[in-house]
Order: sequence, then C-alpha cells, then structure tokens
Amino acid sequence: MELSIKASKDGKADHYMSLRNAVFKTFGGTLVQSAFYAFMGECTVITFTTYLIIIIDYLKDENAPVYMGYVHAGVYSACMCASVIFKNES
Repeated sequence: MELSIKASKDGKADHYMSLRNAVFKTFGGTLVQSAFYAFMGECTVITFTTYLIIIIDYLKDENAPVYMGYVHAGVYSACMCASVIFKNES
C-alpha cells in the first residue's frame, strides 16, 4: 500500500488530497461510524427540543386525557436518553 501525491493542473502537489486519503485509510470505518453517531445525537436533540411544542399544546388543552401526559413524558425521556447514548458513542 503506497500513498501517492497527485499533481494539480499547475504542476504543484495536491497535499490536501493525500492528507484526506491518509486520514481515511487510517481511521476509515471508525471515522464514518463516529460521524454517524454524532449526526444521530444531534437529530435526537432537535427531536426532543421540538417535541416541547407538542407537550406545551398538551398542557394548554384542558380536556386532554391524563394518560397522554405519561405518553409524552415517556417519549420525551426516550429521546433524551437516545441523545445521550448517541453522543457518548460518538
């Protein structure tokens, strides 16, 4: 396995391309896996933050059934736990 430095159109070496190839060959699968977990962690943060809108609407509704409060609390807690797990994995 050999790393080659390719020349650009003006004849200069393209060091950025060789650095990217070296980093990917060294950390390839781990880098992609870590990026995926970081992305999923941020997605769950957005999810539980926007879920607060649903919880606020539930709290404003005087005729809402009580069991839905438990459902909303469970969903919110699950999203927060998933966020912590994904962020720790990344």
